[in-house]
Amino acid sequence: MLKICTPGGGQGQGEQGASFLSADPRKKQVTVFDPSASGYVTSANRKAGTSAPKMFAFDSVFTPDDSLTELCASSLAEIVQAVVAGADGCLFTYGYSKLGKTYTMLGTDQGPSSLGVMPCAVAWLFRLINEQKDKTGARFSVRVSAVQVTGREEKLRDLLSDIGQGPPSGQGAGDGARTRDKRVPADLRTYSLATVR
Repeated sequence: MLKICTPGGGQGQGEQGASFLSADPRKKQVTVFDPSASGYVTSANRKAGTSAPKMFAFDSVFTPDDSLTELCASSLAEIVQAVVAGADGCLFTYGYSKLGKTYTMLGTDQGPSSLGVMPCAVAWLFRLINEQKDKTGARFSVRVSAVQVTGREEKLRDLLSDIGQGPPSGQGAGDGARTRDKRVPADLRTYSLATVR
């Protein structure tokens, strides 16, 4: 899945306003053009050394015009259903600063249509848990950790450290978050949101 966020809300605009990015949500495809080319690549400027457009396919493509509701509906259903079935789930956003990553993940508190990915995921998770509990009588335990990677040094910050008093990672029931190179904040906490019976 890809959500395109560009400075100023434009879609892939270069310094002179020439488009170097084209998103087609219907085809789930993004085309990247050589920014040094004037407009789209023609046979004349291809001979002059301009590279051909590169096309990339995704499971979903969202533009700045798409709402958080559309983004959540498309991206969360599979993940939340897998979590209720017992798998781990991971949501993340990546990109340059000031492009809307925090807004995409958290949204605002101005109503249900402005909720971001994380609040929607938690709400949907508990709705599915309650449905599953009513159908099967199953019991669930939910643990959540949230980590932000910041800066060029890629420092890890526990986003839940101010919320509760859960045990530091490795001291409670869960292992908490881990990165590929096993870095983890020493005081990363994993919180039990609820045990649903």
